[in-house]
Amino acid sequence: MGPILTRISALRDLREEAQRTLARHPAVVLECGVLSTMAPAPNPILPSDICNQIIHLSDTTSFALPIRMDKTAMEICELVRSRLRSSHGEDLALVEVKSSGEKVVFYDGDVSIATMLSLNSKLYVVSKDEIDSLVPQLDQNGPVESVHASVMEYVGSHELAQQLLVLHTQLFERLPAKLRRQFAEFESLLDPSRNHRPYRALVAKIYCKLPCSASSNFLQNLFLQMSPPLIPFVPLLLKDLTFIHEGNKTYYNGLVNFEKMHMIANILRSFRQCKSRYSGGYTFFFRKSVSKSRWPLIMHLMQLGGCKRCSSQEESNFR
Repeated sequence: MGPILTRISALRDLREEAQRTLARHPAVVLECGVLSTMAPAPNPILPSDICNQIIHLSDTTSFALPIRMDKTAMEICELVRSRLRSSHGEDLALVEVKSSGEKVVFYDGDVSIATMLSLNSKLYVVSKDEIDSLVPQLDQNGPVESVHASVMEYVGSHELAQQLLVLHTQLFERLPAKLRRQFAEFESLLDPSRNHRPYRALVAKIYCKLPCSASSNFLQNLFLQMSPPLIPFVPLLLKDLTFIHEGNKTYYNGLVNFEKMHMIANILRSFRQCKSRYSGGYTFFFRKSVSKSRWPLIMHLMQLGGCKRCSSQEESNFR
């Protein structure tokens, strides 16, 4: 009895899910040949869903027409006839014209026409006598050559650069004076001449806590606000490390070139100074639960910490 009840419950759930699917509002599946953002995917498409399709006429005019998925080719022709308010009794045909010139005439009972169209094709509603006169349009073979492309062939690179400079200058002059002044200050600060001397001087004063003698109020305010943590000019650090590594040998006659190591250490030390300050040294907290067998290891670690501090002090004295 249990398996039968389980199957009945599963069938009931399936029936309710199908009813909810069929009861939803119609959704737009295709928008002029492109999948719409309102498409019901991954849910199934219903016959009541709509495709907004562009309909072309023999006189090169076109208009958008919402078409249900269950509409046949004959019904689409009648919709176009009512849209054009035509009272002529001539037979209309639904024709797809591909970019290669091939023409596909749909049968009267075909449905889901919008989903059957190929790439770069157009859908026509014409009389049966006009089918042979249909030809592909120019835009079906790809983008048409622009007038600007032909003009660019006669414009030299110097003239183009001059025009771009004038355009950018006009746009820059429209900015407020305060922003232009700040831009000029930053530009002078990052001047690459003399090996980035302005930037190096400012950073050195920050690290050494020296007074700033900049003539600009903007740079003085910037100097007062700059304190770790801050983001350094990393490309300049990488350039210095590259020059130090490539321009100095690591070994001389089998001996280590400690001068190179000191220069690399100075660069890395300046990079570390950009981080926030760390107050306090090494602190060890002893618990009563620590066994006496671990005390030698703890004392050894404390000695290593003391040796490290002494080594750092000696290195600073050497510099």
